[in-house]
Amino acid sequence: MIPVITADFNHLTIQQRSHSLRQRVWRRKLGSTDQNWDNMLSRRLDRISEQHRRSRDFTLESLRDALREVIACFPVYRTYIRSDTQHPDEQDERYIRNAIKTAKRRNPATSGSVFDFIQDLLLLNHPDSISDADRAERRLFVMRFQQLTGPVMAKGLEDTAFYRYCPLLSLNEVGGSPDRFGVALTHFHAKNLARRQSWRNAMLAGSTHDTKRSEDVRARINVLSEIPAEWYRAIRTWQRLNEEALDIFFAGDYAGDYEAALVSEFNACLPDKPAW
Repeated sequence: MIPVITADFNHLTIQQRSHSLRQRVWRRKLGSTDQNWDNMLSRRLDRISEQHRRSRDFTLESLRDALREVIACFPVYRTYIRSDTQHPDEQDERYIRNAIKTAKRRNPATSGSVFDFIQDLLLLNHPDSISDADRAERRLFVMRFQQLTGPVMAKGLEDTAFYRYCPLLSLNEVGGSPDRFGVALTHFHAKNLARRQSWRNAMLAGSTHDTKRSEDVRARINVLSEIPAEWYRAIRTWQRLNEEALDIFFAGDYAGDYEAALVSEFNACLPDKPAW
């Protein structure tokens, strides 16, 4: 069933869809608020570029465009660099480098040096010649950057792309990958063992306040995806039953208790032994 489901979606992946939608969220939502995060962060980045001779020639517009692209290409909600972090951990560094690499690939006409500047900034690679005050300003920028990648991801991916790209709805969940149809059983058990070792007291929840569909609903959708022919026949049967029942109902005259008449008449139209 998986090849059938994915056949109509391969021309435009979830990453491609979410990228354009995240850019739209950044420009129209966060960029149009009273605080105008787009303008604020871009101007802060422009001030930082003036700190060193190798970056002071970058224009505000080029920095704004590059920053938008990096945020749209960010592969996760956020990194976790703190005010006392000397260098990002291995995982956060990988996410930052991945975002910069993707942004460069998507924008070959933009000078790579602009993206390199943003990468050094996010990785806390400060020039030796700058002052402590300049270093503090750079670190503050990283803190602000981390506050914004999450909302952009949530609004662009979860709340928009997940409702436009849905080959299998049970995959469209927070932290999920709609274009990844499951993993091998051995991989599943290995992940559980790793979590047990590293996060023994953490919760393994199938449903939380963030999930769009409960775990039982997702399980039902998964099962139905494996029996498409039976599911289609059941739907057609229910459609015919509804059409017959509605025809009989609307042919009657219900001037009295409308709700009671509706329930009574509809039940009378159903077969004694439904096919399902």
